[in-house]
Amino acid sequence: MADTPPPQPPSSWNFSSMIGSVVQFLRLPVLASSGLAVVASGMLYFKQNDIIYPRNFPAGSRTDVPKPSEFGMLDFENLRIPTPDGEILSAFFIRPPIKDVKPKLTALLFHGNAGNIGHRNPIAEVLGKY
Repeated sequence: MADTPPPQPPSSWNFSSMIGSVVQFLRLPVLASSGLAVVASGMLYFKQNDIIYPRNFPAGSRTDVPKPSEFGMLDFENLRIPTPDGEILSAFFIRPPIKDVKPKLTALLFHGNAGNIGHRNPIAEVLGKY
């Protein structure tokens, strides 16, 4: 009988098997996070106009425009200003409640891209008091 060495048990903790285990373990989280990033990027790309230019925020902002008289400012004019490109801008010219204030100041208030001019009436009310 020839003396043959007994078979050695496989080493379970070598470097290549550890790398394989780490790759196997991280495959699902990497694929899931990559997929989530692709879906989120796609949603941002296709919905960017709705995010930047909200059409109906707050609700009813395209149909319900509060007047300054609803906030106690009775001396105002509702202006419609035509532009050279055919658009019409709406504006409120609100006079201050105190007529003899020195110095005379004018505040021009732009309401931004959400809501409408009526939603900025409380700001105009505060500015008119000072």
